[in-house]
Amino acid sequence: MGIFDSVQNAGTRAKLNGEIVLIDRRLVARKKLFGVEIYDLFDALDDKHKSDLFSMPELFKGVEGQMKQPLEDCRKEVRVMHGEKVSKEDELAKLEVRRERDTKNSVGSFFSNTSTDATLKVQITMLERNIKLRKEEFGLDVWQYVSKDNSITGSMVAETTKKTSGLGKVTGAIGGLAKGVTSGVTSGLGKLSKDERDVQECLEKAKEDVGFMERSKERKNSIIAGLGK
Repeated sequence: MGIFDSVQNAGTRAKLNGEIVLIDRRLVARKKLFGVEIYDLFDALDDKHKSDLFSMPELFKGVEGQMKQPLEDCRKEVRVMHGEKVSKEDELAKLEVRRERDTKNSVGSFFSNTSTDATLKVQITMLERNIKLRKEEFGLDVWQYVSKDNSITGSMVAETTKKTSGLGKVTGAIGGLAKGVTSGVTSGLGKLSKDERDVQECLEKAKEDVGFMERSKERKNSIIAGLGK
């Protein structure tokens, strides 16, 4: 390899490594976004059920053991911050009423209330930010579990395949097995509620996005490997 080729390869390698760094950042950002989205969907499901004990959607039954503690920890911390946020919002609402009243009576009270008002707004904004960050952390904590093929679709395929494995002894078994698997999966998906389908779509979209980026990263690493040293 000539000097020119070596220099060119070094430039290509540097460019690809830079692109890989960006992909890694996007991967982390996408998993964080998944954390926010899936937590909010879980929260909506919990509100509908109105139960002290959260029931894991069927979609995640295969990884419920691994997800339970991270979810409980996140819910506990988010609820505390949300309670603080609601309290400060109530305080802010009362302050605004007092400020309207004090405008007519005392300039000093008006400016004092305005200062407190600004402080409360900053505190509320910080709490909203911290709640979002905690949900993002939850996404990173559970991604390694939910990214595996533990969706209800995967479970239904495995279960239906197991039940119909004996068809291999019969003529046309492969066609019958395929039909049985398809029917079983369709039946399983049909049992999902709208909220559970929203959860599934959230997960599948995240897996699709992350998979696309990971394949892009693999291609770039392959090109780097082919450049030699």
